[in-house]
Amino acid sequence: MIGDGVEAFYLGRLTVSEGKFNDALKLSPRNIVANEYLNRIKALRQHPTDQADLEKDEKVWKIYLNALEHYRIGEYEQAIELWQEVLKYYPGNEQTLNNITQARLRLQSKE
Repeated sequence: MIGDGVEAFYLGRLTVSEGKFNDALKLSPRNIVANEYLNRIKALRQHPTDQADLEKDEKVWKIYLNALEHYRIGEYEQAIELWQEVLKYYPGNEQTLNNITQARLRLQSKE
């Protein structure tokens, strides 16, 4: 349960992650990891990031742009992997989450 919550968190799926951590707290109300991640989710929702935040972070911005290039040439899986890396630094970033969704939709349409 905790592992699923952590994975969802780093994929930017905050609602899923929150549900997993809340389930974990029902079984173990003092679970430190679940409480810590729930606090992080709350903070992210109070202070969401946007593209300007990414642009200010040179390292992350390079990753983001690299992902865009992969997306443009149809390498959707590589783009998703790179955008997931961006989410490790800026979980919940709406533009990055939207890009991942679009890339997944393109992947599905290729199948």
